[in-house]
Amino acid sequence: MSTLVDEERAAGIHSVTWDAGTLPSGSYISRFTVDGNVETEKVIVLSR
Repeated sequence: MSTLVDEERAAGIHSVTWDAGTLPSGSYISRFTVDGNVETEKVIVLSR
């Protein structure tokens, strides 16, 4: 498990870069929590 951002941010559009270079290929689940709302997405990592 990794925490990408653990801080308050002002309203607006933000981006975060996640380096998955050390992970093996496979399916992963990402979870985003904002103001108590939880969003989940499937992420597929393909290693070279």
